Amino acid sequence: MTVYQLTDEEISAYNAPYPSIEYKAAIRAFPAMFVDIEMQNIIAWQTLGAFHNPFMFNAGEFDRSLGSEENQQKWVEHVPGSDGNDHRRFLAGHFIQDDVGEELAIHLLNFLRSTTPDEPLQAGSPTFNFRYCEILLSYLDGSGVSAEIWGTPGVNYCPQDQWEALNLDEIADQYDALLAIPNGPRFFVVDESLGGGIILPSPDDEYRLFGELEMRLLTSVDLTDSQGEDVAYVPGKVLRDNTWLFYEGRRVYELTDIHGQVYIMQSFSRLEDANLQMDDLKHLGDRLNLPEGWTFSSRILSEPLQVSAIDGIAMVLKDDLGNSYQLVP
Repeated sequence: MTVYQLTDEEISAYNAPYPSIEYKAAIRAFPAMFVDIEMQNIIAWQTLGAFHNPFMFNAGEFDRSLGSEENQQKWVEHVPGSDGNDHRRFLAGHFIQDDVGEELAIHLLNFLRSTTPDEPLQAGSPTFNFRYCEILLSYLDGSGVSAEIWGTPGVNYCPQDQWEALNLDEIADQYDALLAIPNGPRFFVVDESLGGGIILPSPDDEYRLFGELEMRLLTSVDLTDSQGEDVAYVPGKVLRDNTWLFYEGRRVYELTDIHGQVYIMQSFSRLEDANLQMDDLKHLGDRLNLPEGWTFSSRILSEPLQVSAIDGIAMVLKDDLGNSYQLVP
């Protein structure tokens, strides 16, 4: 896996941590992580997808897997902090440091000297930057309108091709709904969901196929105040009893209404902006068409924060880009 022949001393140095085969369990398990076993890597992938500090991907031209141009570009597009940095391809194999060590070292030193971290990276968590999608099926409910919320959490990560292939009019007709309202793709900005069944499925869950996309019934929402539609800045009553947990050091995003009530973001959406990234959220106030008297703010938590539903009801609203927020009691 190197371009240049290693010396006997170099080979011995690589072998030193493995005096016998029983020491190789971890290194033998490692290749399995490259075959799309999602749950092994998803937290790291989610966290790096929100990594706003300087990031650089260097590849070896002769590394036939990790070093492919396609793989390099995937990382550059996924990590927000990669923008504008000098991603290079070296005449090297997998172990660039062996093949062109001095050239690589100079390149890395120049990168470190010319970039400045924006904020410390907050470690990943079970839910942070977790991708999912929902469909709301609305129905008349007495004198009001309610909607069933079907979603992919705990089922899949909402493959983009399956999501784009959905025919919402056909879905509404199939289930005799007033409307089938798309809600996604979405990404949680919370770290954990304590209690309730929002993230993890239970044996009693009901499942449906929407096109080729499998979803489960998550909960319901009262849409009476918005006349059955998903209207920005109009709260709806969502039936759930979970508590959102935000870790200390996490950046949070808040809307404050004209009465001083605070709504904290629980997930951001790509429904209106397909390129929206976690890193864009702290400047979101420049893009929102807020109602008169409302404000948007962002801050980093100095201690953990829990946001709970009250008596099984969470007041939830969306901004005009589709990002969702829950009222802080």
